[in-house]
Amino acid sequence: MVKKKSEKSKKQDKPKKEDQNKMEDIIKEKISADHLLYVSLKYTKTCDVIINLIIRWRTMIDRVIDEILKHAKKKKKISS
Repeated sequence: MVKKKSEKSKKQDKPKKEDQNKMEDIIKEKISADHLLYVSLKYTKTCDVIINLIIRWRTMIDRVIDEILKHAKKKKKISS
């Protein structure tokens, strides 16, 4: 027998608009970094491009970790 989700749990499963926007920003940053890597490997091998790529990856990873921690705190999986 399959149990139906209650209305409360259905509301909790839906991502909030703010969370969706943050995820979209993270995805855009990743796409930008991927494109930069592709272009730099295809057309040039300058140190500046690679440094910029590393900075973008660091920014993306920082944002992802922040969002994971916020989500875990909200779900009370970790304490503040």
